[in-house]
Amino acid sequence: MAKKTLTLTALRTTHAEQIKEFNEMLHNPETKREQLTAQDKKIAETEADYAHQKKLGIYAEVETSTDPVAAFIARDHFYTLTHKVKKEKVKDAEGNEIEIVTGYEVVDDTSGDKKGKRVRLDLMAFCVDTKRSTLFKYRVAELNKLLLLWGMKLINCTDEEILKVNDSYYMEKEVDCYRAYIEQITDKDGKIDPTKANVPSPISSKSLLKKLQECFDAVPTNGKMAATSNMLGGLKLTYSAKGKEPTDIRLITDAKFMDIFQNACYSAVTNKKFGFVGYITKEQYAAAAKKAEEKAAKEKAKAEENAAETEEKPKKTKTKAKTEAKTKAA
Repeated sequence: MAKKTLTLTALRTTHAEQIKEFNEMLHNPETKREQLTAQDKKIAETEADYAHQKKLGIYAEVETSTDPVAAFIARDHFYTLTHKVKKEKVKDAEGNEIEIVTGYEVVDDTSGDKKGKRVRLDLMAFCVDTKRSTLFKYRVAELNKLLLLWGMKLINCTDEEILKVNDSYYMEKEVDCYRAYIEQITDKDGKIDPTKANVPSPISSKSLLKKLQECFDAVPTNGKMAATSNMLGGLKLTYSAKGKEPTDIRLITDAKFMDIFQNACYSAVTNKKFGFVGYITKEQYAAAAKKAEEKAAKEKAKAEENAAETEEKPKKTKTKAKTEAKTKAA
């Protein structure tokens, strides 16, 4: 029997009831762990159903535009129903401070902007689901490989090292423009032919920008996305990360690179440039320093107040004892 599709409103109601039931079970000493696990699974399924229904709603919404794929790219993400875990610090039997779960709390995506769980819209999945061309994935995979070779050149790897990686690199649809380039600029002895210096390298900035444009042109939008040096630079700077070992540079799979490529598509359809975030401005540093000073001053004042009260307490106790003694003597 097919699973009944509920509306977003009905799913929110079901989710709230499931959260309430979970919390009641959590505080019931007779509840078994398996029961909590089963209830947790129900909550996860409801949240997944809700996110799926909301995604389908976005699919239907962008299909009404003049350029559905571009509209989808510009939409980029959505917020969906989720929950947060409430915790509390307590002391165990031995006096050690531990953190325990006290329940779940609904995080409703309808209560305002940037509420709920943020979900990135998947360009490739959208094209698959809506029966559009996905051939651009081969172009993007080729760009992924070329950026790897470009990175190797950047850190001064030899041509032999680059060719070794080039030849062993797996691609679903094999494209090898780099070896063809090397063979074109070298003589029969394998040495660089100075007369071929004008042959463009497939990993030069100009060639990579051209390849990015080819990727854009393969995406099934109705309008044209124009590749820029800013977009190529953004891809280069978000392409790799630190690896496990000190000298490792971790690269990414074609699937993960597709997510980064989608960032460039977003830049193209929205005209928003790549830029740096996260650095601390002088104003932010000064504000944080002032806040820390104010906090320290308050804590110092509180400590002095507590110390004064502690010192005053024995005096009051002694005065009270003398008064009681005089009363008894009388």
